[in-house]
Amino acid sequence: MLQERHSQWYLLALGLAVFVQTLWFGFIALDDAKHIWQNPYVSSLSLSNLEFFWREAYYGLYIPVTYNLWALLAEVSQSFFAPHKVTKFSALPFHGLNLILHLCNTWLIYQILSWWFVVSQSSREQASPEKGWLIALATLPFAVHPLQ
Repeated sequence: MLQERHSQWYLLALGLAVFVQTLWFGFIALDDAKHIWQNPYVSSLSLSNLEFFWREAYYGLYIPVTYNLWALLAEVSQSFFAPHKVTKFSALPFHGLNLILHLCNTWLIYQILSWWFVVSQSSREQASPEKGWLIALATLPFAVHPLQ
């Protein structure tokens, strides 16, 4: 059991080591402009702007929870971080949340695989110590690959 727990932490540490550099990346020009820093409903936080995303799709996407979260992150970005010359926002809070969500999903995949390979508590106690490392190896591609 101790080894299984360690393999989780090593896996999360590896995912963090791979993606921590993204915290200092900026926004990309593909779709961040229209969805985040040029989006008038995201760039100024108000109740009517937050409600807009629940009523209508924006650029063909109906993702109100995501847009509302981006609006809150934009407010945090404008309030606590130095703004970028072009975008008016710091990308750090956006990338930070993405990194946290990625690590949480990596942990969740590890847990699902653990549950899948162990059907009862009695077999968990009799499982070999290598089981945790095998599950970590199966989760590794998700943890470190940038496009899942």
